[in-house]
Formats: sequence, structure tokens, C-alpha cells
Amino acid sequence: MSRFLPAACPLARPAARVARTFLLITLFACALRVLPAMGQTPVADSRHAVDLVIDRHPDLAAAGFSADALRAHAESLGALPDPKLDLNWFPYRVFTARGSQRSRLAAEQTIPWPGLRAARSRAALSSAEHLDQNAVRLALDLSRDAQLAWNRAWRAGALTRNARQFQKSLVRFEASATNRYETGEEAMAPLISIQLEHASLDLAVEKFSEDFLLARRDLARLADSPDLTLPDSLPPVHPLPEPLLPAEPVAPGAHQPSERVRLALSTRPELHALQALRQSRLEELEVARLSARPDFLVGVSLVDTAEEAFLPNGDGRDAVGLRLGITIPLWGAARRAPKERARLNVSEVEAQIRARQTAIRTEVEELSSRIDVQQEQLRQLRDILLPRAEIARSTALTAYRAGQTSLLQVLDAERTLYTLSTQDIETEARLAETRIQLDRAIGRSALSR
Repeated sequence: MSRFLPAACPLARPAARVARTFLLITLFACALRVLPAMGQTPVADSRHAVDLVIDRHPDLAAAGFSADALRAHAESLGALPDPKLDLNWFPYRVFTARGSQRSRLAAEQTIPWPGLRAARSRAALSSAEHLDQNAVRLALDLSRDAQLAWNRAWRAGALTRNARQFQKSLVRFEASATNRYETGEEAMAPLISIQLEHASLDLAVEKFSEDFLLARRDLARLADSPDLTLPDSLPPVHPLPEPLLPAEPVAPGAHQPSERVRLALSTRPELHALQALRQSRLEELEVARLSARPDFLVGVSLVDTAEEAFLPNGDGRDAVGLRLGITIPLWGAARRAPKERARLNVSEVEAQIRARQTAIRTEVEELSSRIDVQQEQLRQLRDILLPRAEIARSTALTAYRAGQTSLLQVLDAERTLYTLSTQDIETEARLAETRIQLDRAIGRSALSR
């Protein structure tokens, strides 16, 4: 409006001042809305949550550093021991036939038995591979935990929406019950039942909100991001595609493992880590065997000799000496004990591998059976029970409007539908949790999508 007024007009200045004030207030309000969100870390779906956890979790980064440090140490184990340089100076000269000795310089090098250094290096590299596989195991565990936390948050949100929907129906029933009670068509019992149901739903919604906050806290802890935020409506965790291994020939009468079991036995990082540890123990056994062999010592020395005229042959020619040595492993107990210890370590790891294989078989088979049962439960709920409950509710509503039934029967039909809807959400959440556990048991995660 001020642009239509002359500059000298007294109304132009207040109008322009009001416009500037309104603009500043608008910008300040926008800044207040934007600034709190600048420090937040929003998460869109479960895959995004898993990526965030894998990128930020400090223990996973530390596991990778440990493997790299051991791999760097393996290079030093394959090198020769440091040589020894010895310098002697004689304050009082030692007279010899060639002259007087003033100083001596000697260099020595220890040479282990051939193959010992390489065995030590291979043992360290196998140990580094063991740490690498443990890092992969940790990544799978973090992926599983992130998906489980997301699934708990989704369950809490879905149950909250389901309860709110039931509350909306209760509000309509309460209004109808109030009108009928005031006109004398209904007793007070339906109204009291509706009010109690409404209060019970409020408590349930508070419990669901607490579950949602706990799931968000777990995700924030895993992602090392205290300011992590979740959307209002979370998408569920989608199952991974399940690749199958080609069939292998099985001997007659032998038990043929399932495809999931064979996939787990070939991909689980725990087994790979134990196999790498077994290889490391075998290399340590070889190190113990080679350490019982003698080591060699070679050296050279140079003696600085001064010329002495009063000696017949005192021409001062420097003396050069060569040194060869060998260590003798004399004591039998010192040779046998390291080899026996290394052999027992190998047997221990082999027993751990067998135990892990058995645990993997039983875990995968148990989770597979549980998935089949939960899928059947979900099918019955969605194909049979929920449609029948909706029909029962519609029938009860029609009969109620026609005055052929009471409000309590309509409320029972609505409550039955709500209970079955809650069971549907709970069953879907349990099925998603079992699938996440099965993916972890097989050795897969959301990172493989």
C-alpha cells in the first residue's frame, strides 16, 4: 500500500516500517523452525538405518584397524632379525706380530632355520584374516540389531495407529450411547464400557509410545547419533531375496541339509573366522616345529692394526676374521612343550568348528520352521479371520441401526476386529523379526540388497 503514497506523505513511513517488521518476524520464525532441524539426522527406511549404523559405529572401525595392524606386523615377522654391530676401542694397545691393535669392528647376523620366518608371517596373516571375519560378523550383528530396532519402532507405530482407529469408533459409539441413554433407549452399561475401553486404549498408546522411544534410542546408540530422528509413519522391514545354492550329490542314506543350511555353512563369517584361526594355529604348530631346529650365526670382524717398526713383521696390516655359529637345541622339554601346546590349540579350534556347524544347522532349521508357522498364522488372519470379523461388525451395525441388537454386541464385534487387527500387526512384526534372525543365521544382511 505504501508504494501508492508519496514519499513525503506521513502515512508512507509507518506503512514501510510495519512491512519491514512483518518481514523480519517472518524470517525469524522460519529460522526458529529450521535451526533445530539442522542438527538432526533423519532416517527414511530400514536400509538407510543399516547404512548409517555401518558407517558410524566405532567398534566396527576399531575392528578393521586391528586387522590392518596385525597385517602390517606380519611383514616384520618375515624379515631377518636385526644385525648386530660391535665396535671395540683399546685404550692400551694390544701388540701382535703384525703391529698393535687399536680398535675392532664386528658385524653379526642371526639366520633362523629356513622356513621359520615365512611360517611366522603366514600365522600372523591368518590371524589378521580371523580379525577381518570377526569384523564381518560384527557388521552382520549391527545390521541385524538395526533392523530389529526398526521393526520394533514400526510395530509401535502400527499398533498406535490401530488403537487410534479403534478410539475413533469408540467416540462414535459413545455419542450414540449417550443419545440413547438420554432418551431412555439404552442403559448406562454400554456407556460405561465404552469409557473404560477408551481409557484402556490411552494406556496402551502410552505403552506403544514408550516402545517407539526405546527403539529410537537403540537406533541412535547403534548409529552413534544422539540426534537421530524417525519419520512419523515407518515403512516395514522388507525381506531379502533368498538365493539358493545348486543341488549337490548326496550319498545314499545320508541326511541332506536344506538349501538354507548349506548357504549358511558356506557364508557364515563365524565359520570363516574359525577356519582362519585354525590355519593360524597350524602355522603356529609349524613355527613350533621349526623353532626346535638350530639357528645360524654369521659374522665378520675387522681389526685396525698400527705399524710398529721395532717388530720384525710389524707392517700394520689390518686383520679380517669370519665367524660362524649355530645354536644347539639341547633340552628335549623345551622342544616338545611348544609343539604339544600348538597341537592342542589346533584340536581346540577344530572342536569349536564342529560345535559351530551344529549350532548353525539347528538355528537355521528352527528359524525356518518358525517362519512357516508364522506365515500360516498371518495367512489365516488375513484370509479368514479378519474378513469374517469385518463381516460380523457390518452385520452388527446393520442390526443395531434396525433396532435388532444392543450396542454392547456392536461394541463386542468392533473389539473383536480390533483384537484381530492387533494380532495381525503382532504376527507381522514377529514374522519380520524371525526373517531378520534367519538372514543373520544364513549370513546375509540388508547390505546385500
